Amino acid sequence: MTVAEINRSPPNRLLQVQIRAYELYRYTVLAACSEKMIPKRQRWCNGQALTQAARAICRCIDRANSIRTDGPAARRRRELQEEAMGWSFNLLTEIHLAYFSHRFRPRRLQLWIERVTEVQQLLAAWMR
Repeated sequence: MTVAEINRSPPNRLLQVQIRAYELYRYTVLAACSEKMIPKRQRWCNGQALTQAARAICRCIDRANSIRTDGPAARRRRELQEEAMGWSFNLLTEIHLAYFSHRFRPRRLQLWIERVTEVQQLLAAWMR
């Protein structure tokens, strides 16, 4: 059975985990640049660690997605997926350190953690 061309959805080259990782990176950059989240005098050291971890998650996911799943390269793909998961835990640590250092609103902390957790869940499902 074929689907009528009008009812077909456009092909999506990005995985859902990639889209969520990009959104997490964008949110992290905006939060790191916000005066309400991280004061200017400490933005260089704390903001850099936050954005570096979020960027590394995106980079690992993109590289893992570019590797074919068959053959010997599958092991490298799995390593990159695990590295992305490790960077997500690193990002959670940096978020908690920033929260305890700067005491921004708990609602922002909760939203940020939810975004990281969502990426972790999608990444874990992709790894299976």
